[in-house]
Amino acid sequence: MWRPCRSISFLCHAVVQASSRYAHNKNHILHISRLRYTTDRFCNQSRDRDMATSSPRVVAGRRSGLWIPLKKEFIDPTHAKDVDDCALSQRQNHGVWILSQNLLADIYVEKCRLGWMKDPVTGAWLYEHVPAADMAWDTRLQRLISEFKELLPDVLCLQEVEFDVFDKDLVPALEACGYNGIMQADPNRMAKQSTGNATFYNAAVLTPTWTRHGTRTLMTAYTVKSVVHPDNSVAVDDDGKPLTGELLVANVHLQGDPKKLDQRIAQLKSCVKHGVRRERDVLALDARQPWGMVVCGDFNEDVSKAGMMKDAMNECDLANPDAMTAAGLTDPTFPMPLGTYRLDFFLHHASKVWVSDVANFLSDEGERTQALTNKIPSAVFPSDHLPVAACVCVRPPTTKRKHIVDATPSYESAEAMWHDAPMTEEQKAAYALLMDEETRVRPKGKPTAEQISALQNTAQKKRDFLAELPADTVQFLKRYKQMAQASGRKSKKKTK
Repeated sequence: MWRPCRSISFLCHAVVQASSRYAHNKNHILHISRLRYTTDRFCNQSRDRDMATSSPRVVAGRRSGLWIPLKKEFIDPTHAKDVDDCALSQRQNHGVWILSQNLLADIYVEKCRLGWMKDPVTGAWLYEHVPAADMAWDTRLQRLISEFKELLPDVLCLQEVEFDVFDKDLVPALEACGYNGIMQADPNRMAKQSTGNATFYNAAVLTPTWTRHGTRTLMTAYTVKSVVHPDNSVAVDDDGKPLTGELLVANVHLQGDPKKLDQRIAQLKSCVKHGVRRERDVLALDARQPWGMVVCGDFNEDVSKAGMMKDAMNECDLANPDAMTAAGLTDPTFPMPLGTYRLDFFLHHASKVWVSDVANFLSDEGERTQALTNKIPSAVFPSDHLPVAACVCVRPPTTKRKHIVDATPSYESAEAMWHDAPMTEEQKAAYALLMDEETRVRPKGKPTAEQISALQNTAQKKRDFLAELPADTVQFLKRYKQMAQASGRKSKKKTK
């Protein structure tokens, strides 16, 4: 995966054809000149060419061969076609390629050398299996940067980025390729942590419109074209002009302590909550504005298996299963001697975003066997995490209104909002009991088996209750819960 000399030249043919079309635009000429000698590009950056095919595919990340059509969650069977490995350079893809990679910060490697996370059986340090030459940070860093320069995704989401590495190494190297970078600046973490999340975006393709720095999350929104699914054609407005929208990309690295699942869930929910707020701000100005959100990164949890995490995904309206699982890519992304785990995922709002392609970085059987058997890092894979990548498109809006009218009344307090809840008194009482039970069974520390069972039973009761309510009532209850939680936090601050 990480050997530049074995890359496949996806773009060479496309760039030669496209260069004549863009001779009138200096920006495109410069951009194409940069790509002319670039191989293994995920997605053609020229945005106005005709498509040869529009089928969503699993892209062989570094090897030639057939693309595998995605499962029914993503693909219309009538559009499924077999295409050869050259088709990527011959078809137009209007989506945005996003790649997520945990770098394995050298500071954590040094902690492991000093005894952090030892093998409980042999007593060996965590990366005892890695040759010293492949474990050296300078070597791994150069391999990572070389791979980023080859792949050139539209958005690059990185985790475990040391602040000095961002400034001294990543920014100079990636700015030379046309990227701008944003480093996470959460004041609550910077005083205690040496690493954070960093997001780079291709400035020739994307324009950032909004950012938010949170606890273990870095959220960035970009202006994009809205794309019709499954035709893969650009949506147009009433005047026939391309319909632009906003894509919010949340780069996350959730709590790593295995005992703190509740914190990981809270961080995911908080991230989505702020995304929903951003969506409301955008749609308040223009309801014709397409909007979508993706959440990718290191979740430190297998979201395809963890029941409580899947409940949180459902509550946040994130597609379940995740994009990788739905595409049939279920290999571990964290294969280590102590165990192999899937920790890196790509989540999205299925009603607002559709996934056209996902990348398979273990398409070569030899490299797959090496990664899963001999473990990583290695000469091929310079981090202990495998990357995940997908191409996403923002769906056009269903409403035809030019401007949105917020029909939700504003309330001064959660009590006033509860008074107007569109439910019968019996339903209100049942919901209040469920909320009390949810608070009562939530553990403060590491949950026992009995507490986990109680949490799962309460979550099932809540799902069953909400399933019988109209959709607008469910949305009302979500807003009420958010307001009640905000009121509770304000009350705590005042008492302090």
